[in-house]
Amino acid sequence: MRKCLVTLTIGDKYKSSFERNLRPNWELYCEKYLIDLVVLDQPLDDSPRAQKRSPAWQKLLILSQDWSFQYEQIAWVDSDIAINAHRAPDLFSFVAPHEIGLVEDFAFPTPDMYKYLLQEQYSSWDQQGRSFMRNTTAKDYYTNRGIAVDGFGAGDLCVLQTGVVVSSPQFHKKLFLETYEKYEDFHASFGNYEMPAMSFEIYKSGLWKPMPQEFNNMCVIF
Repeated sequence: MRKCLVTLTIGDKYKSSFERNLRPNWELYCEKYLIDLVVLDQPLDDSPRAQKRSPAWQKLLILSQDWSFQYEQIAWVDSDIAINAHRAPDLFSFVAPHEIGLVEDFAFPTPDMYKYLLQEQYSSWDQQGRSFMRNTTAKDYYTNRGIAVDGFGAGDLCVLQTGVVVSSPQFHKKLFLETYEKYEDFHASFGNYEMPAMSFEIYKSGLWKPMPQEFNNMCVIF
């Protein structure tokens, strides 16, 4: 079955940046692993509701398009991610069709090191008198953004990075559409856009398959 990599570039600034800086290596990567590349330049939902929130929410609609059903798996990749076509492994090789592949967000370079660096950062901001959202645990991350996590303890949750998501139209279309609808009014910029809602709903579903950190590394391109 066919597989594809999908991204979204809206606006001349983002289109030109992607085409100039990123697309050549994306195309090499897709050619290397026989993956189709789909670059969307128009919203999949242009309703007034959709216009109230970031275009990032549109990634929840990619499994329900007419063209999407020809693919066994679809990988969403944010359009600001650089791909090292010579070194990057096939991201589909880590995820079975019934699973949803994402990187754990609070775990780079290791969970303990992440926690230590976060505490150092918060300590510095406290000394500077800065106002910030304190997300010491995954539960803090969700509750600070208005997502009820009843039934989950502080150590029972993970935050998933939604910049790279491997999923399947056959298995996950309903979950993605329900998440898009359920959080219709969840569009404040402080909320990390779609990430808290999408992360929580995927984690809660039990379908999450952890992917290597290299697939969404803020410091080192994959």
